[in-house]
Amino acid sequence: MAISPSVGGPNVLSTVPAASFFQDGRGFAAGDMFDAGGLKGTWMFCVAAATVSAGNAVSINNAGSASLLTKALADTGSRVGVAPVAVTSGDYFWAQLSGVVDNLLVKASCAADVALYTSATAGYLDDDSTSQTKALGIKLTTARAASDGVAPALIFNAGCNTQP
Repeated sequence: MAISPSVGGPNVLSTVPAASFFQDGRGFAAGDMFDAGGLKGTWMFCVAAATVSAGNAVSINNAGSASLLTKALADTGSRVGVAPVAVTSGDYFWAQLSGVVDNLLVKASCAADVALYTSATAGYLDDDSTSQTKALGIKLTTARAASDGVAPALIFNAGCNTQP
């Protein structure tokens, strides 16, 4: 179930360059939420703290700043989302907090329908729990092949979703 660019509200597959954020009158602030309903999910308007690739898992702080998810950030109990598009540091985007995720970046041979954890690669999740933090409520719906890359997933939990 691919997410359409506009799911009954803002275009969640667009980015907003920081330089034009205020002059374009977007009407959103970092931290604003949008519920697209059902499996289309809940989204949060964020500012990228670093360059983010499409499919990266991100840690979102209370100010709406999104960083690539790492164990250290997950251990703070941060909110976890997924970037549906590539974003340059300082630009704004909608991070997906719940619903069907078309392309989540995961490590090689990551299994479906099991708990996912942070990994040694920032922004990637994995099913290997060794020295990592669990991302609550996120599961792949299809296993990943024998290389790092994307796989479809489902996020059940739009709240604070990490567990050290």
